Amino acid sequence: MDGETSKSRNQDTATLLDYGFNTYKSITLYKKGEEISKIDFNNSKTKQDSIIAKEDINIIVKKNINVNELKIEILVIDIDAPKDQNQIIAKINIKDTKGSLLATYNLYPKNNIEKLTFLDLLFTYFKQLI
Repeated sequence: MDGETSKSRNQDTATLLDYGFNTYKSITLYKKGEEISKIDFNNSKTKQDSIIAKEDINIIVKKNINVNELKIEILVIDIDAPKDQNQIIAKINIKDTKGSLLATYNLYPKNNIEKLTFLDLLFTYFKQLI
């Protein structure tokens, strides 16, 4: 933006904004609190729980990109109980068709994950014997 006058700088800014809005779009892949996947937890009273994001998962892509062309991978960090709803247990990576990373978001358990007590383990063991 080499505009010498305020008017030319404003015109350059408007041109740049027009280009951005005409070339790119914002896509919401998941809403805040929406289930993204389910994960099995080790040594927990609840064997499986949903994982969610604490914020909307949005990306900005070129308008000619289809959502189905994006590669979404979930990287599990820690599945050992106990877990609090505010503990990060996984990350979601969103990549374009060329494999370039577009965004990364933290994922959390939907509910608190309680660890099995000794009595719970004993009860489960005897239940399997029957």
